[in-house]
Amino acid sequence: MAVVDKNRLARFKADSAGAADFIKINFLKFDSNLLRLRILPGQEPGNIEKDFYVKTMLHYGAVPSNPRQYIICPKTTDPKAVCPVCNEVQRLKANASKFDEAEIMRLKAKPRYAIGVLPRDGKQADEICVFMAPKQVFTQI
Repeated sequence: MAVVDKNRLARFKADSAGAADFIKINFLKFDSNLLRLRILPGQEPGNIEKDFYVKTMLHYGAVPSNPRQYIICPKTTDPKAVCPVCNEVQRLKANASKFDEAEIMRLKAKPRYAIGVLPRDGKQADEICVFMAPKQVFTQI
C-alpha cells in the first residue's frame, strides 16, 4: 500500500482548493468532412513558453492491455527526470539484439506537438481543439 506524505497531501489540497474537477481537453478527431483547420496563434510567438505549440515526448505501446494508449515521458518537462520506459529502452540498446530492434522502435519516445486548432468543417466545427501533430506534419506547418 502507498504511503501518503502529509505535507504533500496538504500542499495538494491547498493548490486544488475550489477546483471541483479537471479541465477536459478537447482533442481533434478526424472525420471525412474535416477539410480545413485554422492554427491558433500563440500568446508570444518565438517565446518557448507561449508559442503556438508545445513539444511533448510520448511512449506508445508501453501499456500491454492497450497498445494505442500513450504515456507522456517525464523527460518532456525535466531532462533529469527518471523514466522507466526510457530506462528499458536503454537496457535493450545495451543488449543490441536484432530481435530487440523492433521493441526499441516501438517503445522509444516519439515527439508530438500539441497545437491549438479551430476546425472549420466537420463535427467539431468552430470548437477549439488540440491537435497532437507528429513530427512529419509539424515540419510542414
